Amino acid sequence: MTLNLRCLVVWMLVFALFAPRCAVALTPPETVVVEANPYQPTLISFEQGRVAASVPAMPRGTMLTLTTADAATAARLVGNNRLIGTPFRFWVEQAGVRLPELDTEFMLSVTVPSTGVLPNALGLYYYHESLGVWQRVLGELNAETSAISGRFTRTGLFALLVDADAPKPLLDILINTIGHEISLSGKAEPFAHIEVFASDQFLGHGQADLHGQYRLALGLPLGQHVLRLRHIDQAGNVSEQSLTLTRTPERPVHIELTPGSTQVTLNRTLLFLEVPPRIVQGRTVVPLRFVAEALGAAVTWQEDTRSVVVSNGATTIRLHLGSPVATVNDRQVLLDVAPFAERGRTLVPLRFLAETLGFEVLWHSITNRIEIRN
Repeated sequence: MTLNLRCLVVWMLVFALFAPRCAVALTPPETVVVEANPYQPTLISFEQGRVAASVPAMPRGTMLTLTTADAATAARLVGNNRLIGTPFRFWVEQAGVRLPELDTEFMLSVTVPSTGVLPNALGLYYYHESLGVWQRVLGELNAETSAISGRFTRTGLFALLVDADAPKPLLDILINTIGHEISLSGKAEPFAHIEVFASDQFLGHGQADLHGQYRLALGLPLGQHVLRLRHIDQAGNVSEQSLTLTRTPERPVHIELTPGSTQVTLNRTLLFLEVPPRIVQGRTVVPLRFVAEALGAAVTWQEDTRSVVVSNGATTIRLHLGSPVATVNDRQVLLDVAPFAERGRTLVPLRFLAETLGFEVLWHSITNRIEIRN
């Protein structure tokens, strides 16, 4: 009997020590749901007003939801960025269907819960869940109210993030001559800003899309140039790199690459690929966009059909991810290796692509090197 009593006392002490922690861990997320006003803007907020959204008048029956998101889940998504405060989700539903984007902008206001953060590095970000990409949507911090406010249209997951790291170097840089202009394209951070200088002369700028793809048209005279490329991410962090190129009156296309290596030479300019070419089922596969655009073709990605269209003059190639059947103009061609995606890049058989576009492919077995030329 005495032993049982001692056990009971021990269990009561264990419960007293650990019950408060369990209670905190099991606290349900804070959620506020209101019906939108059809005649005037509707304000919805939680956490004592630290997060608020003001939605314009919407049809009767439209439901607005603000809810805290799981911080641990969001932390796994932000990479090297620092998560500030509690992430949240904002939803708008009509007839039980969530709207990913509104026709009109709504007002967001989020109070920053901590101090000592560099204002330029802090911003409110929206998460594109299908692509795993964060988009900085608000960045102006009001010092008086410690709040970030602004307008946006998309709904979903939001988080206050601090990004103080310089962006990585630009990848898959491709240079094409179009008339009297130089076309510069490649891969940057999503939504990044790219500026190009020759010495101290500003040549042009552009912005990457949510896939990180960008294209700039630059006017350059004939001769050799050393370009300075500035890669500016959404938080204003900057990295720079240089690129030497020579513009000649006639510029034949000449590409050299090696399976398994990210280094590629385009007209004697050394570049680096994000995904290296490699051998699959006895065939060399290469990143489609880089090679096609290096050969002067235009590449268009069609999300709805998960297909790629490559156009060059009178030749149009259509390829579908996972399908070995390609279409060249109106003719179907069976590929040895079906196109596939790797780290956001589409890989296709090199010889099929280059020869269909009218170029010669040479294999140097001794050096394990592939040469493409016109």
